Amino acid sequence: MGKRRQVTPWLSDWLAENRRPRCGGMVLRAPAIVCGRGLQMSVQANRFCYCIPQRDTGPYRWVEVGFPNRKIREFLRYAEDRKNPKGTVYGYVPVAVVEKVINKYGGGQGVVHD
Repeated sequence: MGKRRQVTPWLSDWLAENRRPRCGGMVLRAPAIVCGRGLQMSVQANRFCYCIPQRDTGPYRWVEVGFPNRKIREFLRYAEDRKNPKGTVYGYVPVAVVEKVINKYGGGQGVVHD
């Protein structure tokens, strides 16, 4: 097994700053990330998500990504349903991969609240 990477802190910090209580305050959920080149996707990490550590506080090494508005090649190996890349959840995606994709698509430029 290869050397473990150091976790880049900004995504865990972003999750901590942007999550809001849902489901009667039980679940903390972050809004969708909007990138400069139009990519939108959900990035979540809490005790109910496919993330490590599986708790409500980070820092996280792996997170759950969901429902991107386009097919992201870097995420496909983590997909629950590879035949539906825009309508599926991607579990245990390394934080470094998520941050690389966000940077590739122009960086995090905003959020979409539902």
